[in-house]
Amino acid sequence: MRNGLDQRRKNSVTPVFYAYWRFAAERQRIFYRRLTRTVGHLTNDPVLRNFKFTNAYRASDRVSQYLIRNVIYREDLPRDGTNLFFRILLFKLFNKIETWTFLEDEIGPLTWETFNFDRYNSLLSACHGAILGGP
Repeated sequence: MRNGLDQRRKNSVTPVFYAYWRFAAERQRIFYRRLTRTVGHLTNDPVLRNFKFTNAYRASDRVSQYLIRNVIYREDLPRDGTNLFFRILLFKLFNKIETWTFLEDEIGPLTWETFNFDRYNSLLSACHGAILGGP
């Protein structure tokens, strides 16, 4: 072995590589067209036109925007690291705006200091049961 490079297998680019980057580039173009409020179809690609995909930038989606505005950067909630971590982790456990607002409606401000596992468990179990049509 003369040097490590001589022993490595050369990578080859497959059609899948090109297909992925065409897909990613078209998603990016769709993102920019949405920003400019383009009228009509945002793409001619039948797959991207007819099926939903996550946004090109995760922070642009509706739920992530809610998390940023209403969970992380709320002026009326504590901003210390413990509370920020608690709220973010709690929200990401279910990742649904409706569940977050349900908890706030039932409990009030969601903070680490007022967290009670049994109360949250009871509320979330009841909420989950109602969604599934259970007791």
